[in-house]
Amino acid sequence: MKKQYVGPVFLMTLLFHVTSCSGPAGSGLSSGSLMSGVAATGAPISGGLVKIKGSNGQVVEETTASDGTYAANISSLQEPYLVQVIAPSGEKYISVASQSALAAGKKINVTPLTHTIVANVFGKADGDEIFANFEAESSNFSEAKLETEKEELVQKFIDAGLLGSGKVASADLDLLNGDFVAGSGQGVDGLMDVITVNTDSAAGIEITLKGESSAIITDKVDGSTDPVVTTINPTQLSQAKEQLSVLDQIRARMNALAALHSSKVACNGTPVDSGDNSSACDIDNLHDAFAPFFHPDYQEDGNTIEAGIWGWFCRTSNEDDTESRSECLASGSIAFEDVSLKDITLINYDNVNKVALVSFNFYEAGVLKGSEDMTLKYDSVGLTYDLIGNKKTFEYWIETEAIHNTEYNKISNTSADSYSVNLNFYMDDVKNYTFLGNETLTLTAASGHQIFPGDSATLPIYMVKGPRHDNNNQCTLGATFSATQTPYKVFNSSTGVATYADYATACPNNENPCNNSCSGGYYDYDKAQKVSLTAGQIALMNKVELITMTGSPLPSGGDSFTIKKPLMVNAFNASTYIPSFGMSASNFCENVTFETALNLSVNTGTLSHISLHHSYSDASNQWTNESKQDDFWDLNTTSAVFSPSFSAIGNETIHYSHLYLSSRDEFDRQFVRRVNCSEEQL
Repeated sequence: MKKQYVGPVFLMTLLFHVTSCSGPAGSGLSSGSLMSGVAATGAPISGGLVKIKGSNGQVVEETTASDGTYAANISSLQEPYLVQVIAPSGEKYISVASQSALAAGKKINVTPLTHTIVANVFGKADGDEIFANFEAESSNFSEAKLETEKEELVQKFIDAGLLGSGKVASADLDLLNGDFVAGSGQGVDGLMDVITVNTDSAAGIEITLKGESSAIITDKVDGSTDPVVTTINPTQLSQAKEQLSVLDQIRARMNALAALHSSKVACNGTPVDSGDNSSACDIDNLHDAFAPFFHPDYQEDGNTIEAGIWGWFCRTSNEDDTESRSECLASGSIAFEDVSLKDITLINYDNVNKVALVSFNFYEAGVLKGSEDMTLKYDSVGLTYDLIGNKKTFEYWIETEAIHNTEYNKISNTSADSYSVNLNFYMDDVKNYTFLGNETLTLTAASGHQIFPGDSATLPIYMVKGPRHDNNNQCTLGATFSATQTPYKVFNSSTGVATYADYATACPNNENPCNNSCSGGYYDYDKAQKVSLTAGQIALMNKVELITMTGSPLPSGGDSFTIKKPLMVNAFNASTYIPSFGMSASNFCENVTFETALNLSVNTGTLSHISLHHSYSDASNQWTNESKQDDFWDLNTTSAVFSPSFSAIGNETIHYSHLYLSSRDEFDRQFVRRVNCSEEQL
């Protein structure tokens, strides 16, 4: 399947989006009935769901504003109060409050640091568990214990060397109730800008410096062992302080780029080549306006800086990025949006090469449209941080997907559901690089996190001969990614046992695997292009993981790209994230014909792709197979009717079917619904 590519024109959509909050000053409510604070991770959590639960089990809900602030009337609740904020990306953090704290006008902030404090108060890191059972858990709360845990976390940061005179922030921080501005880089916000807090690790809550793998604080929170604190060295402190300055510069730079993009909306339409460059919308003038934001080393999926600039504002009729001036003129259209960036966060910083990876949420006309990450590098001539692209030598995508899969047996009419997360491999264009089909490449998590199978920070992948879809979505024989060197499934007709082989073994006559004609075998996409990830590996991931890929024939230093932390799906949240095809799996397997239309829909995000495959026999028991598919390029498509037109609509009998339906949410995470119908004997 070809991954839908979302180009820069659609990525750069940004603007302050202010959400109103209830319970404002002057509302007539007593101070003890009002709760307010800031939800942030270093950047504000904007548009987050705030759930406040009292010890009586009642719940009040609000929404955070664009700056992460919230306010709520909690007069219907009994103290103590547990606050949970769920970010649009799915991240969850908790905080806690007493009636006396509210009466004193204290802010009830919600951050990874408040989560750490509250986890220690209740002796468990799972905020969902504490929230669900808060009626019982509330009896374990005391203000004295809360104050102790606040002071102890501050002391851990002092011991680690991050707080105090000449450090990242002063030592008198109130990590739970203090005033701070999300995104300011000052005080509590500055501390969060230089650390990563992993609340999901099996080792306990782990706090690391941005871009490093070894924790400076490891806290089991259940009291089974004392927290482990590692003191940073002077170089690490210097780098942490440098990151604050770098982030401040990058925020200003990215906002200037967003403002430039927004200022050109009047140029939308057919590309203009005025010849004398008299028009502000002349494509050469647009090119020159954006050029200063691109680093001389810019490269995106094998493109040069020139291709990168044209793709920023000019699209082809198929909504692909244009890669040259001539392509922009020939079939392009100018497309700008009223955009703004929020929540710009530093994910990783290489202080030697001065390269920064940042993530951000982007808005169009004030409406949240999604999340993206970009890499910038310092230009020693222009003295600015400029876009450097993903530095990939050719076009490929390695990304995660969350899957709800159903295996249905048509003989016994039984089904089995499973939920999983895979790491997927796609490739579109090798960009003139020569792969013979026997190369081993190595993926490495720059963070050092053990996010790959075998609990390793590295993963070998292979270039093998196999079916590959080109830019026109045509299947051809060529080099393709694989998680294994033997991706062909070959059946032994005498034993009925399937084994795996390489291309030379499965296709001894150099047959084309696109036709599944390799000596009765076929290329197993699940085995070749999918690697399963465990919950433990996912828990170790940063929100965005920087990955390098090395190996011949890649150039020295290899490539780099990012993968997003996936969201685990299960039977309880699948209906929220997983796309639907309008019927049950059993109905699909038992009743779908060659002409049955499927009603596709998704509650969160937009539809991206569907493929439907049938294997069938005719009246003389001659077997064949056929596939139909569709891509949904409209980024706003939440529902569609898929009406396949198969050539076989006579007396043929469908024996096996496979349905693959995918969608993407605003944070570019992929969700998949699969159904396999078989007639295997049990």
